Amino acid sequence: MANNGKSIPWTDDESCPCGSGKIYKNCCKKKKIKYYKKNDKEYIKSIPMDKEIEKLLKSCEKKFIKVFGRKPSKNDFVIFEALDYDFDKYTRKLKYDKSIPNDYVYAYDRTGLMVNDLNKDKLPDIEIEEFNLAVQEYNKLLNEQIKDNEANMLQVAEATNEYIKNLWEETSEEIIYVLNRCIRESQRVIGITKGFNIKDIKDFILYCIYKTIQNLRTLQTLINEGYVENSFAVVRFIYEILLNVIAFKNDKELFKNKILPLVGLDEGTFERKDNNTVIEKSTGKEYYCKIKISNLAKQAGTEYELLYNTLYYDLSGFIHVDTFTAKKIFAEMDNFLDIDECYVAGILSIIFSMEIIGELSDFVDMPKQLQKDLQFYINSKFETLLNALDVIQVLDNKEIYNIIKKTLQLYKF
Repeated sequence: MANNGKSIPWTDDESCPCGSGKIYKNCCKKKKIKYYKKNDKEYIKSIPMDKEIEKLLKSCEKKFIKVFGRKPSKNDFVIFEALDYDFDKYTRKLKYDKSIPNDYVYAYDRTGLMVNDLNKDKLPDIEIEEFNLAVQEYNKLLNEQIKDNEANMLQVAEATNEYIKNLWEETSEEIIYVLNRCIRESQRVIGITKGFNIKDIKDFILYCIYKTIQNLRTLQTLINEGYVENSFAVVRFIYEILLNVIAFKNDKELFKNKILPLVGLDEGTFERKDNNTVIEKSTGKEYYCKIKISNLAKQAGTEYELLYNTLYYDLSGFIHVDTFTAKKIFAEMDNFLDIDECYVAGILSIIFSMEIIGELSDFVDMPKQLQKDLQFYINSKFETLLNALDVIQVLDNKEIYNIIKKTLQLYKF
C-alpha cells in the first residue's frame, strides 16, 4: 500500500516492526518491505506486488463492478470469498491431496504462512524462521520414538485419520458396487429406469437401495471437500433408509397401511383427505400414512431405538438452523491433532449401508446366490468395521460407538 500522505514512513534506524529486534535498514528494508506509521499503535506494511497478485486484484475488481454496479471505494474489501471458516477446509485438502509435504501444510496451519522460493524474498526473516520452526516441530513429533506403547497426539491422530480415510474410500466403492448388483439381479436391468414406480415391497426396497447409492456418491464429494455438517446430514439420511428397510421389510402390515395407500393415490384408487390421511375410494376406509422416524426406530428393535435416542439427536444438530447447530458447525477443530469428522461420517455411513446389505441378504425376493454373496461380503468386513470403531474411540470416546457395535453384531452370519 502506498503512502497516502497521512502515514509516516519508517526510518532506517528505527527498530523493525516485524519483531526481529534489528533496525529497519538491516532487516526488512533489504527485502523492499516498507512500513508506514498509521498512528501510535498501528502501521501499514507494503510489499512489492507481483503480476499474479495484480491480475487477481483486477479480476476481483471486475467482479465487484459486475455484481454491485460500481467501482470499489478505498474502504471496500474486494477479496472476501475465502472467509476464515474455509481456512480449515483448505488446509485439510492440502493435507490429503499430498501435493505439498505434510510438514509444510502443518506449518501453514500453525503460522498462516507458506514459505517457498517464490515468496521468501518478500517475507521478513522472523516469519520465515517461524515457518521453519513449525516444519521442524511437525517432523520431531511425527518421528518421536514411541515409549511404553504410548504415542503422542499427532502420531495417534495422523495414523487414525489415515486409517479411516483409506477404509472409507475403499469400502464406499465396494458397497456401491454391491448395491448396484442388487438392483441388477432384482430388475434384470442396469439401474432403475425412468418411469419406475413403487407397487410392492420389492419396489420399495429397490428404491431404498437406489437412494443409498445416491447418498454415498454425494457423501464422497462432501467428504473430499471437507463439509462436515453436510456429511453428517447425509449419514442421517442413510440411517433413515436403514430404519425404513428394517421396519417395512419385516412388517408387511405396516407397509400395507403406510405405503400402499400412497401408491393408490397415483393409481386413482385412493384420494387424499389431508396431508397425512388418504381414503380408499371403494371402501371409504381412512389410512393415516405419516410415520415418525422414532416409531420406525422402535419398530426396528431395542438397539435401534437406543441409537435413535443418541445418534439421531446428534446428527440433527448438523441440520436445524439454531444456536446448537451453529455451535457444532463452528467448533474449533485441529486438522493435525483431532479426528477427522468427515471420515467419521464416512465410517458411520458404510456401517449403516452394510446393515442395509444385511437386511437384503435375507430378503425373500433376492436371488438365493445373491443372498449368500451378500452374507459373505458382510462377514469379510465385519471385524474391520468393529476395529474401525475401536480406532475412532481412541480420539473420540463416545458411548454411541458402543451402541453402533451392538447393531452391527446383529448382522454377523
